[in-house]
Amino acid sequence: MTVKTTLSRQTLAKSYQLVMALLMPVTIGFSPMAAATSTLPDQLIGAAQTFLEVAVVDYLQRSDISGRHEIEINRLDPRLRLPVCDKDLTTTLESPAEPIGRVTLRVRCDGSSPWTIFVPAQVRLYREVVTATRPLKRASVIGEYDVTLAERDVG
Repeated sequence: MTVKTTLSRQTLAKSYQLVMALLMPVTIGFSPMAAATSTLPDQLIGAAQTFLEVAVVDYLQRSDISGRHEIEINRLDPRLRLPVCDKDLTTTLESPAEPIGRVTLRVRCDGSSPWTIFVPAQVRLYREVVTATRPLKRASVIGEYDVTLAERDVG
């Protein structure tokens, strides 16, 4: 009798775990329906990345700066759930005035259920700069073999 009871309890416990595993994503918002009713972090990162690419290229052209740049958008909390925006997202540079170094972007929805989120990012600007090829003493005369050009992050 105890073997049968233990076996039925184990079966019941496993079926309970299975039901919970199937229902848990729906109850905490990971259902396909929830994805359709919320703006996903990947959409926000995509909007920020696109805006920042254009802003950096424009800034470098206006400032007559040559160099290579890299953009890194910081991760957003994957639990973030914002209502779907029924209009195009508006992205602006919040700070600083130039899109170089650590920047903050404001991504905003002006639709029927408006919201605003700030997205942190890092823009690295690499340029050729003069560097010492060896340690130099104070007041020493610098020769042509003491320096070289190297690509460095100047952002």
